Amino acid sequence: MSSTENIDYVLLKYNMLGYKYIKILYSGGGDSGEIDEMYITKETIDNLKDTYGTEWIALIEDEDYGILQDFACENIIEKYENWWDNDGGAGYLLINLLDGEFKVINEIYYQQSDTFEHDGNIFKN
Repeated sequence: MSSTENIDYVLLKYNMLGYKYIKILYSGGGDSGEIDEMYITKETIDNLKDTYGTEWIALIEDEDYGILQDFACENIIEKYENWWDNDGGAGYLLINLLDGEFKVINEIYYQQSDTFEHDGNIFKN
C-alpha cells in the first residue's frame, strides 16, 4: 500500500468504528519536534478551536499511530509555522473523520528580552 492508501485506510477504519475526530498533539524546540500523543473521540465537536470537555480516548493501534504520525508531520503540521526550532512551540492537529477537514492550532514560543542602561559614578553618591 502507498502512504496515501495507508492514511485513507486508517481514517476510514476509525470512521467505520464510529469515531468522528482524531486529535494529534505535538511539541518541540531546539531544532527537534515530535508527536506527543494522539486521541480519538466519538463526540461531535461544534467549535474546533475549543475541544475542552470532549471525552478523548487513546485507543489508536501502534501500526496506525505510525501512519498517522508520518502523515500529520509530512503533509500538514510541518507546512505551517516553525514550531520545532529555537524556543519551539506546541499545538495540535484536529482531523474530522467524516469530511477530512482539519484544523491546526499552533503556539510558537519566543523569548523576549528588555535592555536597560544605567549610568553613574562610583566616586559620587
